[in-house]
Amino acid sequence: MSAVVQAKVADPKPVMDHGVEYRSHANYVEARVVKTDRVLWKQVVFEQASADQSTPNLEQDVQWTIINALKLQKGKIRVENNKGQVFFLDKKTGKLLPK
Repeated sequence: MSAVVQAKVADPKPVMDHGVEYRSHANYVEARVVKTDRVLWKQVVFEQASADQSTPNLEQDVQWTIINALKLQKGKIRVENNKGQVFFLDKKTGKLLPK
């Protein structure tokens, strides 16, 4: 008998714009052409803490910093993580933009 395990951490809903889907996982965002699934770019938004920086008595997943929101804002991709940090990406190149 196997048990169904629900994930505590889920990726945010992808954002669509002019045939391009912007999706994220953990600490990166990627842009894909919807019709072909071709990756246009992939950008790491922030670095993850290393295992030696974690608290030993806490579950690892509650210590991760992950992207929890994506949205289009003034022609840019607004990325927010679960620590409340906000980043902006150029939607054509994926490059991090100054705040």
